[in-house]
Amino acid sequence: MKKQPHRYMRKTAAGMVALSMLCAAAIPCVLAMPAGAASASGDLNGDGSVTAADAAILQTALLGSSKLTAQQYANADVTGDGAVNGLDLSRLRQMIATVPVSDAIAIHLSDSGITVEGDTKGVTAVSGKTVTISASGNYTVDGTITDGQILVNVADPTADSDAVSLYLQGVTL
Repeated sequence: MKKQPHRYMRKTAAGMVALSMLCAAAIPCVLAMPAGAASASGDLNGDGSVTAADAAILQTALLGSSKLTAQQYANADVTGDGAVNGLDLSRLRQMIATVPVSDAIAIHLSDSGITVEGDTKGVTAVSGKTVTISASGNYTVDGTITDGQILVNVADPTADSDAVSLYLQGVTL
């Protein structure tokens, strides 16, 4: 019988985490760092970078399955408000999603035209509201376009077997 209340506490905690993440997603301005706010690194596992592994550690701790060390707690407070909660998890996930890709080709979508930056190898082609990617690599995409398309057409996947990675940053198609 003692395990039932514990189980309800876990479900309640999981529900609270999910609700806080939904609220944070519904109000993006909450995720913006206030001017002058101290921000921790977000690196919970101490490997020197902020990745999905850090988000997993924080999510597990928020669900009550593990506890954070003092250093992890300090690094988990990425909003700088002195508390570690679902907002920090949402902000951490946002940080992971917006990590800049240094070797990426930038594709900017707009109804007035698609522009491409950093394509020194000629692996993208723009025709009207369609951009075609013809080789593996990293591509960041941003902007808004009506009736636009991003096509990935690697002609010979055996000769070019690396991945095509698209990093969508606030894209509306």
